[in-house]
Amino acid sequence: MDIKTQVEIAENAFIWCINEFGSPIKSVPKLIVKTDKRVRKKYGHYINKEITIYLSTCNTKTKIVKTIIHEYAHFLQMPKAKDIKVYYKLLDTFEYDKHPFELQAQMYERMYYRKCITDLNLVLPLNRRLN
Repeated sequence: MDIKTQVEIAENAFIWCINEFGSPIKSVPKLIVKTDKRVRKKYGHYINKEITIYLSTCNTKTKIVKTIIHEYAHFLQMPKAKDIKVYYKLLDTFEYDKHPFELQAQMYERMYYRKCITDLNLVLPLNRRLN
């Protein structure tokens, strides 16, 4: 899949999240799509109203959409910069894989992935279907 298609999928999934989940504050996060091939282990991250995804590791439609949903869930959990303190405080108690915010973001991926894919298929041209 070419980078242009990956970016289009990321942008559509991001807009879908905004429409589906809304925002707990008056603004929405910014989407940053990076193509740095040196990134090999990270799919994405959220901090200070910025969702970043890495196309070098999010190299399938499924990974792109799930990562966008996952990171948007973190925005919903931590919409203000001060909220990230709660995340790090919990990280002192829980391992990453057992962190309550991570578990909730993973649940969002599972719960909303199919709906996102279905909804996006309704608006993408036939030759760009995600399934």
